[in-house]
Amino acid sequence: MRIIKFRVFTIDEGMVYNKDVDCFMSIDSDGTLNSSGFPKHHVMQFTGLKDKKGEEIFEGDILKTSTDKPMVVFWSERFASWGLNRDGWYFTLWFGESCNPEDCEIIGNKYEHPELLQDVI
Repeated sequence: MRIIKFRVFTIDEGMVYNKDVDCFMSIDSDGTLNSSGFPKHHVMQFTGLKDKKGEEIFEGDILKTSTDKPMVVFWSERFASWGLNRDGWYFTLWFGESCNPEDCEIIGNKYEHPELLQDVI
């Protein structure tokens, strides 16, 4: 069974995790995620994967591998898969194709630590 979790980054509240998010989020009858309780917000979904320290990897997380080049986790609508962007890659790569999640370490996320992205596409 897949675990479905979300976190939300807001300008006013910072990062809000699943237990606090559900009181602000709902799924409309057409399946659309409604998070109108968060002005200027960014909703990020849990990937179902964990890094080498056992930390849950969310969309928007910045990961480091043995190459020390940061990668950003994102959801690809086109390929219905979690992808990774990194400086120097011409194409987007997927978990397992470029690295295994358990070989990565979360070093931040793109909303709270944008300075980590200076070398990322």
